[in-house]
Formats: sequence, C-alpha cells, structure tokens
Amino acid sequence: MISKVLVVMVTYNRKNLLKNALESIFNQTKPVSGVLILDNASNDGTEDVLQKFGFLSRDQDINDGTFIKRSSGNTRLYYYRNSVNTGGAGGFSKAVELAKELDYDYLWIMDDDVRPVENCLENLLTVAHDCNVGAVVPNRNCQNFEDYPTVELDLNSTFKYFMKKRKKKIYPPFSEKVYSIKTFAFEGPLIDMEIVKKVGIPRAEYFLLYDDTDYAQRILQYTDILFVTSAYLERQLPVPKSKKNKKISYTWKDYYSIRNNMIFDREYGKTFGAKYISPRLMFIHLLINSIRGENRKNNLNIVLRAHRDAVSKKMGKRFDPNY
Repeated sequence: MISKVLVVMVTYNRKNLLKNALESIFNQTKPVSGVLILDNASNDGTEDVLQKFGFLSRDQDINDGTFIKRSSGNTRLYYYRNSVNTGGAGGFSKAVELAKELDYDYLWIMDDDVRPVENCLENLLTVAHDCNVGAVVPNRNCQNFEDYPTVELDLNSTFKYFMKKRKKKIYPPFSEKVYSIKTFAFEGPLIDMEIVKKVGIPRAEYFLLYDDTDYAQRILQYTDILFVTSAYLERQLPVPKSKKNKKISYTWKDYYSIRNNMIFDREYGKTFGAKYISPRLMFIHLLINSIRGENRKNNLNIVLRAHRDAVSKKMGKRFDPNY
C-alpha cells in the first residue's frame, strides 16, 4: 500500500539542527511525499538552509504570511513564514491548518531538533497499516534522551496535581513491539489525515507546552495511539539536567507550564476533584515553595500570574519568552 506522507515541521532560529533534521527526513527508506516548514520568524539565516534544500530560490522575496510551494524531484516542498514567533503551539496550529488543505494520507509532525533514523517512517507506517490505527509514535531512546511512554494518564485523582504524577510510564528495555499510549510530544507522531480532519488543528492558545498533550486527548476520541519500539527518532539536543542544591528560580517557561497544567486539568479532569481542586492544590504548593525559596519575589510573580491567567482562562502569549 502506497501512502503519501507530509512532514510538518516548525522551526525557530536553529538552522544547524534544521539542516540535520532535513537530511534525515530526505534519507528515509520510505520516501516522504512532501515537507512543510513553518518558520516562526527566524532571524538566524534559516532561509539559507532552506534554499539549499530547494524550499526557496536564491532571488525569492520572502513575505510574512506567504505560502510558498515548490518541487524537488518527486517531493513537494512548502514554506510558510510567520510574522512573529507564535510559540510551538502557534506554529504547529498554523502548520496543521495549512496541511489539512493538501492532498496527503498522513501527517508526520515534528520539531526541528529531532532526527529520524532511516527506517523510522517505514516502521511507523507498517504498524499503522497492520494494526489499523490512526496514530503511531516513534521511540525517542537515543544518546541524548530516555523515552518513557505513558500507558496510563490518571485524570481522576485530586492529589496528582502535577502532570508528571498523573502519568504511568513504562521503561526500556521494551518487551513488546507496540504499546498503547495516552499522550505524546510533537516529536514524530504519524497521524492519519482523516483523523486530523476530525480532530482539527492544535490549540495555538497554549503558546508553549501542553498543546501536544491536549491534541493526543482529542485524537484518542477517534483512535488508539501506538508507541512503536522499532521506529527510532533521535533528539539532537540533550535534556538539561537539574543540579542538586540549585536555588529554584522560575522562568517564563515555568509560567506556561503552571498555567497550562491548570487549564488542562480543568479541561480534561474526569472528577470534580481533578477539575477544580487539583489546580488549587497545585497553586498552594507552588505558593509555599515560592515563599520559602531564595528567589521569592521572582517566583511569586510567576506563580501568581500563572494562577490568575489560568483561573480567568487567559491563554496565548502572556509572558515574553527569553530564547
């Protein structure tokens, strides 16, 4: 069975990582049919990389909001540039919106810092067809990352107010070829276009974090999601390791993590406690930590702003990133 696969990738100011990612995509044993790049207003020379791969011509005027379509052999190339950085959520939302109008069977969604091994797509498609599921996810275990897929997500508990506590994970080495999972990151999920049309686009208003978790919950209304142990996708950047005895100082990323965690619980909690009490317990916990911590003023500001915006459902870009 021949399936037309469109890669959907969001990039921002990581031209070297983008180059590596594209080289891996174009070197798959199962060739992709199209690649759509959503540029989140990069200013680091990303256009030079895209010119080398054929997305842009040397003399092409690049205007914000223009959807450029080109060809390279049998592969269709698409480029869209945002006028501002809309965050990962905004980027994936716009990219999937554009992709829905194109003629493909699957969307292969990923960030610019991943690198699928050469048979990753082939193995994903094999499982999707053999198991008749609409969403499959690669195995990201590599030198820079340890992948622990979530097989259960407890949306009933009042007291597991941090998302990581709600997740039941499995750990390598994996004994099965596939596992049914309950969430994923936008780092390589392959999704049937018919499912995408039913689910719609990712929610841009998350801005950063939880947009992928939210999207997985919506997908699960229509199909299982399978984690494919033989489909490897590498992360190019290592996950920063927390240092012991480091003074806690919350950042703009913590703002989005806290706010979106609370909003997610209100949206998907299955009990009164999970929906309404958990966010309050989380707020109290973070408030106490902030008061006791060394960076009290900074931490209190972030926690209070995140809680206020979550309660009033003020989403989108509310806290300026410091990339």
